[in-house]
Amino acid sequence: MADWKISGTYIEFCNCDPGCGCNFRGLPTSPEGNCQAVISHVIDSGSFDGTDLSGAKCTWALWWPGAIHEGSGKGHAYIDCASDEQYDALSRIWRGEEGWGLFEIFNSMMEETTAVERATIDVTVDGTRSRVSVEGSPRTR
Repeated sequence: MADWKISGTYIEFCNCDPGCGCNFRGLPTSPEGNCQAVISHVIDSGSFDGTDLSGAKCTWALWWPGAIHEGSGKGHAYIDCASDEQYDALSRIWRGEEGWGLFEIFNSMMEETTAVERATIDVTVDGTRSRVSVEGSPRTR
């Protein structure tokens, strides 16, 4: 596995009540009984085997028909970065190929490994009015 780390801003939007039940082996509290989430990272500093990851943004759209730990989920990651090297490194991380619980666990609970593509991402951090926009994602097409 590569030697990597990222730090910066992390934002998570979920369709359940605050304190996601799935994070504690519970069940989704959403009206639909499923789990839908968008997780975004704005990387202020970081590296992957010597590649600087600073300035990159990643947004991960996630869906499961029930609780995360029951599996059968789907994931799609969008990466906004300056170089092919950053894109390759972040793709490997978001597909769960380079360790760390969040990425490995979520990918192991999906029908297929997370799809990854480049996109322009806009993240606004404003408390409960924070928002994320991914240019070209199905919601914005």
